[in-house]
Amino acid sequence: MRAAGNTPAEAGPGASLTLRSLVLGIALAYVSVLWVREVEIVRLRCQISEAVPPIPAVAALLLLIALSALGRRMGWSALIPRAGEALVVYVFVAVACVMSSVGVVRMLLPSLTVPAYFADPGNQFGQFAQNLPPWYAPRGEAVVQGFFEGAEGTPWRVWTGPLLTWMAFGCAYFVGSFTLLGLLRPHWSERERLAFPLSDFPIRLLGDTRAGGAALRARDPWLWIGIGAASLHNLLNMLHAFNPNVPALGTFYPIGQHVFTERPLDALAGLSVWYRPAILGLAYFVPTDILGSSALFFVLSQVSAVWARATGTDAIGAPFLSEQAIGCYLVLGVVALWGARGRLMGADGTGRASLLVIGLCASLLVGIVTRAGLPLPLALVYLGMGLLVMVAYARVRAETGAPNAWLFPFQAQRSLIINAVGSEALRGGANYEGATIFAQLFFLDRGYFVSVPALHIEGLESADRAGARPREIAWSAYLAVPVGLALAFWLHLTTYYNLGANVLEGGSSEGGVRTLLARQHYQALSDCIAAPTPPDRTRLMASLVGVLATVAIIIARRTMVRCPIHPVGFALPSALGQVLWAPFGLAWLLKAAFLHIGGIGLYRRMQPAFLGLVLGHYFTAGIVWGIISMLGGEATEAYQVWFG
Repeated sequence: MRAAGNTPAEAGPGASLTLRSLVLGIALAYVSVLWVREVEIVRLRCQISEAVPPIPAVAALLLLIALSALGRRMGWSALIPRAGEALVVYVFVAVACVMSSVGVVRMLLPSLTVPAYFADPGNQFGQFAQNLPPWYAPRGEAVVQGFFEGAEGTPWRVWTGPLLTWMAFGCAYFVGSFTLLGLLRPHWSERERLAFPLSDFPIRLLGDTRAGGAALRARDPWLWIGIGAASLHNLLNMLHAFNPNVPALGTFYPIGQHVFTERPLDALAGLSVWYRPAILGLAYFVPTDILGSSALFFVLSQVSAVWARATGTDAIGAPFLSEQAIGCYLVLGVVALWGARGRLMGADGTGRASLLVIGLCASLLVGIVTRAGLPLPLALVYLGMGLLVMVAYARVRAETGAPNAWLFPFQAQRSLIINAVGSEALRGGANYEGATIFAQLFFLDRGYFVSVPALHIEGLESADRAGARPREIAWSAYLAVPVGLALAFWLHLTTYYNLGANVLEGGSSEGGVRTLLARQHYQALSDCIAAPTPPDRTRLMASLVGVLATVAIIIARRTMVRCPIHPVGFALPSALGQVLWAPFGLAWLLKAAFLHIGGIGLYRRMQPAFLGLVLGHYFTAGIVWGIISMLGGEATEAYQVWFG
């Protein structure tokens, strides 16, 4: 919010990556991962690193604004960070803290340890553990047992090889992805003029009027109405956690369980309305055609689910929304790369250096997984599909600003490969060495490896709009990767060996959700060894339908004037429709009403109210409850906050 005097933005952009901003970024990243440890791993109360942007990054930005106000009041100009410095800290903390989130290191570590710990005569886990090389995963019964049950000290010597491997893998993946999106951003921003709604969020908080709209002003009543509405919703939920007699909305309402109970309408039993003010707030800035298309395709997906239930085809998985979604995302990724081919192929000296970095990073990724045992063709196909999905996700975020890190068809790309060739074709050796590595890599399409790179491209766009130096913002993101990974490995391993992974992150005796996911993937491989699965042509055809439908919509938009259907509107309901449909539908109705009643003037006048919803939700549900639930007792378990 903007205050009179020298806010960070008013101090001028200046240099971004300074010693002050780098030290602040590292210090706040360290504090952030300690915060993540308490509220996400030990207590499982508030997923602060799951939010988009991550709650610690928002908290860091608000802290800098507070320091700026204090410096202005006390006359200490050294406490007033420039806009570029504030953005460096914001991006650095966002990238660094998300490495400790549910979707990066916390998803990776169980994939390395689950086979050895859960091996028994009824599965093939023992063989899978032997298939993981010692430089790739830790060996030793005591080492793995201590990981899950706790031990005296962390066996860093045994973990040295695997940690070096995965540090190299993580740095190569994220640096390569950041560099690729950095090449694509000018085309998306200057040629296609994508909105990048999330890029406006930090610079409006900093009080910058060059953000393409008015900066947030502390005295704007609509801003406080939005903040108040989101805060009231979360405050009632907090009070309800301590006193169940306090009425509260909770986090969602399961319409389907109460209304659709008879066949075939019971196919809608999972239909729910999720109360997430931040999604509604940012949905207001999503283009109307995407909102309308999302509503249309979500309704069609529910109708098709009822039809499948009525005809009995739901028994084989119809209507195959995930399979359709992966087809859509692969097309969106190809189209995004093809549209920017001129920039990629005709790169100048800096661009050619970027392409070299991308090539080196890709070679390192392929080299690591193939040396571990993954067949080269499978490695190229799997990692190539992951690249397309990552680009498509970043493109969707740039176009919609939908604040969700899971906004992609997770696990669908590996399913597409299995559907296409069958499980036996992925054997990769007499003892299923290749299939073991393929199962272990599930974190790449199930975690945040797809979504983290979008933080980088949004940071670059924020720098451009604030008049800061994008190259310095880019370097801050690059530096945040190794720092964040090192903090994440240290945080998780020391916590697991101190307390035992079995009882952390909501686990009772066999680990939390991430451990369960790893077990499911290895168990699926074990089942396939016992009974190999042939290619699934039905599901493969569903993916082809997703491809053809997306291509048809793209062609229609290029040949028809004002085509109301958007391919992103087809992608979103298939990927995460249950969470998005209600806020997107409401935002669509409100935007239509405002534009009809007062035109573009009223639409812009109401923007602070919806940004207030975002800020209010992130502040109360993220920062305030993230602190209270860290310090509170068992009563705080009644209100668990997820942002995904």
